[in-house]
Order: sequence, then structure tokens, then C-alpha cells
Amino acid sequence: MQVGHAVAQHAAENITKYLGKEMEVDYTGLLLIASAGYDPRNAQTICEKLGKISSESPLSDYLCTHPSGKK
Repeated sequence: MQVGHAVAQHAAENITKYLGKEMEVDYTGLLLIASAGYDPRNAQTICEKLGKISSESPLSDYLCTHPSGKK
């Protein structure tokens, strides 16, 4: 059972590190939005609108943070 505990702890650490990185990137994005003169409180609305962009749109590939292996 020691192996199970070790694996579970390792997985939890990886998830925590990943979430920490994602939060850091989001925070940096908000700083960039603000420094560009935009209100960072609108970031959620902007992201929601961008999320509605059709996968057929040329913007879809450009805005994708995790592109598929196909393109």
C-alpha cells in the first residue's frame, strides 16, 4: 500500500502545480489586459465571446491555447 500512497501524493502534487501555473498565467493575462488600457473586469465576458467562435473560423486556431495535433 505504500506505493498507492506515493502515487496518490504524486498525482495531487502535479495537480496542485498545474493549477498554480494556470492561476499564474490567468493573473498575468489580467495584468496585460489592464496595462493595455482595458478593464480586466471584462475578461470573463471577452473569454465567453471568444469561446463562441466557430471551430471553422481562422481565429479558432489562433486563440486556442491547447491546439490539436491535426493543425
